[in-house]
Amino acid sequence: MSLENKISFFDYTKLAEEKNINIITESLKNGQSPLLQSWSAKQLNTDLAVNPKAQSVYKGTNVLMLDTKSAMSGFKTNSWLTFNQAKELGGMVKKGSTQVNVFYLNRGKTDKEIEEMQKQKEQPMDSKEIEALKSSTFRCYGVFNIDDIDFKDKLIPEWKPEYKPKAFDINSFIKASEKFKVDGESMHNKVLREQIAKYIIAKDTQTNYEIDDLKKELLQQCPSVLSNEEMLQTLKDASKLSFYVLDNKESNKNKINPYGEVFDKLKQSMRDKGKGYFNKTTWQKAFNLEAEAKKNRIDANELELKLKEFAVELNSYQPKSTQTNKINNNSKNNDTQKTNMQFFRDNKKEYTPPKYNTQTMQTEREANVRKHRQ
Repeated sequence: MSLENKISFFDYTKLAEEKNINIITESLKNGQSPLLQSWSAKQLNTDLAVNPKAQSVYKGTNVLMLDTKSAMSGFKTNSWLTFNQAKELGGMVKKGSTQVNVFYLNRGKTDKEIEEMQKQKEQPMDSKEIEALKSSTFRCYGVFNIDDIDFKDKLIPEWKPEYKPKAFDINSFIKASEKFKVDGESMHNKVLREQIAKYIIAKDTQTNYEIDDLKKELLQQCPSVLSNEEMLQTLKDASKLSFYVLDNKESNKNKINPYGEVFDKLKQSMRDKGKGYFNKTTWQKAFNLEAEAKKNRIDANELELKLKEFAVELNSYQPKSTQTNKINNNSKNNDTQKTNMQFFRDNKKEYTPPKYNTQTMQTEREANVRKHRQ
C-alpha cells in the first residue's frame, strides 16, 4: 500500500501487471499452473476465489491469478483479504507473505439504477453525485490468502457463496475465438489466449475445463517463446474474449427472454399495415419497449402491462387524414400535368416568325420621334 502512495497509479498498475505475469510464467515453467490440467465443474465450484469480508466472488483474470498463487503456495483455502480488511478482523499479515494484485473495474450505474437509488433516499442527489455514480472507476490493490494471516485467538472468517452460474454455449466461444484471431500470430499466442479464456469461463459458468496433451505442451513452452509484453497482451485479450462470450454477444442470445417472439410478431403486424402507416414516434415506442425487455430493466408484470397498453394504442391508431389527402392531391396533380403535356405534344404547331416590312418600321420610328419632340 505504501508503494502505491509513492508512485503514480499508472506506474503502480504497470508494476502490478508485471508481477502477475511473473507468477503465470513461473507456474507454467514449474507445471503448477491450473491451466495445465483438466477440472470438472464440481471441482471448480468447490474452490471459488472469494473475499469473506466483502462477501464477493472474484471474476475475470483475477480468478486465474488467485488460483495460480494458491496452487504454487499450497494454500488450504481460496479466501483472500486486503491488508486493511485483515486488520479490521483482528488479524495480522505474516512476515514474508507476498500479495497478489487484483484489478477491479466498476462500470458505473445505469439511469434505471440511479432512479431506484433516488427513491430510497430522502433528499434528491445533486448533479455531481449522479455523475460520479455514472462514471466508471478502475482500481488495483493487493490481497493476501487467509493462510498468510495470523488471527491468533480470533475466529477465522469464512463465507460460502450462493453462486448462480451463467448460461454458456461452447459454439458461442468458437465463434468469438475466430473474431479475436490476429494475423500472423503464433500457435502459442492462440492456445494461451483461448485456454485462459476457457478457464475464466469455466469458473464463472461452473462447467468443465479440459485440455489435451498438445495444448499442455504448448502452454509450457510459452514462457521461453513469448516475451513478458506478449504474455501480458495475451492475458488482456483472453480477458476480453471471456467477457465477450459471457456478457456481450452470442451468450446473450441464449438468455431467457420470453418476449422475443412477441416483439417479432408485433413489429411484423406493424409492417403489414404498409410503409408509412405508423409514424416514427409509434415505431420508436416499440423499439424502446423491446430494448427494455432485452436488458431486463423492467419486471415481467410491468412489461406485460405496457405491451397491452401499446396494443390498444396500435388498434386505435389512425393515420393522419392530411397525409392521405396530400398523397391523393399529389397523384391528381401528376395526372393533370401528364394530361397537359400530352395535349401540347398532340397539338403542337410549327413556329413561324412574323414578317416585318423594313420601310414600314422606319416610317413608324420617325413618326414616334416627331411626336416625342412636340
